[in-house]
Amino acid sequence: MKYFRILTPLEKIYPDRNRSSLMGFTIYLLLLIIYTPAMFADENIIAPGITYEKRGDMHVIFCNIGADGVSVRPAIAGCTISDSLENVLDITSRENAVVGINANYFGHRFNSSPIGEIKGILVIDGELISTISTINPWLNAGIGITKDRRVVAGRPVNYEITISTDKERKYRNILVNPLEWEGYDYVMIYTSNAGLRVPSVEAPYIVIHPLKGRGLTAGEKSVFKVARIEEELPVISGDACVLTGTGEGSKYLRENFKQGDEVSIDIEFDGVFRDIWQMVGGRLRMVLDGRNRLTQDHPNDILEEKMSAGRIDDKTLVLCCGTTTCYEMAEFLVKLGVTDAILLDGGGSANMVVRGENIYGGDRKIADALLIYSKEIDYENNN
Repeated sequence: MKYFRILTPLEKIYPDRNRSSLMGFTIYLLLLIIYTPAMFADENIIAPGITYEKRGDMHVIFCNIGADGVSVRPAIAGCTISDSLENVLDITSRENAVVGINANYFGHRFNSSPIGEIKGILVIDGELISTISTINPWLNAGIGITKDRRVVAGRPVNYEITISTDKERKYRNILVNPLEWEGYDYVMIYTSNAGLRVPSVEAPYIVIHPLKGRGLTAGEKSVFKVARIEEELPVISGDACVLTGTGEGSKYLRENFKQGDEVSIDIEFDGVFRDIWQMVGGRLRMVLDGRNRLTQDHPNDILEEKMSAGRIDDKTLVLCCGTTTCYEMAEFLVKLGVTDAILLDGGGSANMVVRGENIYGGDRKIADALLIYSKEIDYENNN
């Protein structure tokens, strides 16, 4: 029936042609229609500056972060690290974003309760939420957006956190919002992003409040005042932070802090991440300066669901997922023109949501997501 619907107008255009010639011409048109999408990318403009393409088995998002109304920002599952995990679709819907993907690697449990234990670096709106894991220090790749809206990626994430008091005694072995750790010489900083209760470590627990603004701003020195010192596990409230520690870290806090002291926490990032405003962490630096850094014969590079994030230039963010190997994904990204890219959590965690539709991956609950927003689109209302 479809053939005759196409054939009828063709007979009007070519009245002198015989029916067999028209049939051949019609078949040619049908083949052209069928195979053209395979020759060119299947492209869909999601919103101004945001494009989705299906290239073979790969799903790709191109985002111009300089476009009007476009913004990129991570989001924590359940809003705090110690809350229950969420899937990407639920996070994207709650945040009313147009695109969402899974982000950092994460842990499943703490004290037998499901949590969103984020592993690797995480910065949201300039605030340092999570540092590189002591359990998995190889999670030191990062991709992010700077304060002046540039996409940066590919290099190792290098930073230093320093705590000092009025006495000017400094401590540098510091973790932010960890829910597991190794060793005995850490000072841990817990913020409201960790949840309401601090995990049990070692006393003392020092409750501090920012003297101005908010706490733990990446690339800046934040000044706090010691509100109280407790021996029992405190509850975090408002904009307060809690300092605690293990081994030498606990000893440092006990010997150098008293109520009313001013505490400076200085967070400095190096290199391309110096002015970071939004950032998620990953495992591998897959593409660097437009070249595939990986080898094809790596024994641990298995065929499975993969998720990556990269940049073409300072304004173009690229998100990519598909079932492939790391090497093959890196090759694909290089062909796209990606200059720097990292590997995000994959396997059953790999997931991409576009305008409220789960287009790749399953329904696994994860710790945090990387989201793209557009003021031009309200995907829930299809506007």
